[in-house]
Amino acid sequence: GRRRWWRQRRLSGQAHAMEGRRDSNSTHVLSPAAFVKYLEEKEGSVLAAWLKWFDLDLELRATQMQFGHALRGMGFLGDVQGTFTLLDDDKSGELALEELSEDEANLWRRFREFASGVFTGAKDMHTKLSRLERASISVATERVLSEDDFKRNLAKLGWDGSAEESQLLFQALDVKGDRNLTMAQLKWLDAEIRRRRRKENAKARALMEVPRKAKRNQAAAKAALDKFKKYLKRTYGTYIRAWRMALSPHDLMVIQKTPFCCACTELGFSSEVKLIWMGLGKDDRGALALDELDSRSAVILAHFQALVAQMGGAAEAFRALDRINIKKVREPEFITGLRELGFHQPARLLFHGLARSEKGFLVKEDLLFLDRWKPPAFLVVAPNPQARDEVKERLLGKYGYYLKAWRRCLDLDNSNRCSWAEFQQACKKIGYMGDSAGAWRALDDDMSGYITLKEIDPQSSAVLSDFRRWADEQFGSVRSAYGVFDDDASNSVTSREFRRAGRIYGYEGVLAARLFRALDVEGNGSL
Repeated sequence: GRRRWWRQRRLSGQAHAMEGRRDSNSTHVLSPAAFVKYLEEKEGSVLAAWLKWFDLDLELRATQMQFGHALRGMGFLGDVQGTFTLLDDDKSGELALEELSEDEANLWRRFREFASGVFTGAKDMHTKLSRLERASISVATERVLSEDDFKRNLAKLGWDGSAEESQLLFQALDVKGDRNLTMAQLKWLDAEIRRRRRKENAKARALMEVPRKAKRNQAAAKAALDKFKKYLKRTYGTYIRAWRMALSPHDLMVIQKTPFCCACTELGFSSEVKLIWMGLGKDDRGALALDELDSRSAVILAHFQALVAQMGGAAEAFRALDRINIKKVREPEFITGLRELGFHQPARLLFHGLARSEKGFLVKEDLLFLDRWKPPAFLVVAPNPQARDEVKERLLGKYGYYLKAWRRCLDLDNSNRCSWAEFQQACKKIGYMGDSAGAWRALDDDMSGYITLKEIDPQSSAVLSDFRRWADEQFGSVRSAYGVFDDDASNSVTSREFRRAGRIYGYEGVLAARLFRALDVEGNGSL
């Protein structure tokens, strides 16, 4: 049966290999384009050559040894090793069909997905594509499948490929070249269906887990934080006032998780406080600063603190604003005084954030906390695009590409965001001694209080987002995809397992290899 057929093909390859040994020392290396032309001349298409000679074990890849066997079987007289090295674009030690012909690789993937969704196996496919659709199993087993039947019945069953694509597929599957397909030549479908079932089972399990995790996901955390911030703005008018009146009544500019949770509980958010903390990008060991709640408010307050410091401190600044010496400053005098001092930030918003009294005036005690506060440097500097570019250049120089730099230098806690403290550490790590604060401001262009991979490199961000979206669509979640990728249940996915699973399930190309290297934070070749 099928085993004898494969054995005959291998024996045939060995016979060809004996003939080619006399030229085994040839140093002729084919370029990728020349090699594709060679395969087309030999077998009619790259896909036909791939199925006949390279992918004998239906693993969607060819190792260097398999590549050598295939070329010797085809009678290739050039430099096998040199040609393989030139073709192995991602230096993985194995070849995929897309490295030879991306178009034919996409066609083969589309056809495998179609066939595994329409047919229940090789027998079913052979029966439905042959003329005798109601034939008994014994008749269908013996019956051959012609090219006309193959193309006509594929179209009837919903295949949307062109006539030329259907012809190329038939000729590629017809490895014997007798213009008929036997059931043995469709056995690849059985393996494809097993893979499809494994994927669908993983997705079903993931979807069952979603309701239990819904309250802890990022979308729920973001919604809770948005609701909380809207409440603060509606109740207190400004985030500065909300911070000083509700979240940090003792005028501490950094608060720990426990007092923050207590404040949220008093405000009526006891059931959502964990989600709010998560939405702020914090863990159990973290603390919260005003700039992380609202960086725009923190910028206004920090500029005022800088002015106060220039004037000799809070007491001296208040004395300068209290021109008639009545120990209180009302809003009009505050705004006029700041304007005359050259202060260009929103003075009205600042006044309502500073004045604790409901009677509409400011006293000296309202400013004293500014003498203790040391605001982060980035709050009082202008964006510096040149410094931003210098930091990005150093990241590329050290890590090769931004995705790797993000994972290994900027987002070490896997929170999908980089805080100011993390950014400072990253600058030290890459040896950047320039205007890190200005670089931060240029990167945090939306004033969110943190930077994301998208602000570092939109293209790398799109790669991660696309992979997550693909994993969600195909497997239900990234975690579920990992379980399928881990073929040997070792709780570890190697580079080869990752690339192989990507090829099988449709996440292919150089991006897969690059994504793996970026995710492999330890650099040990496994996830």
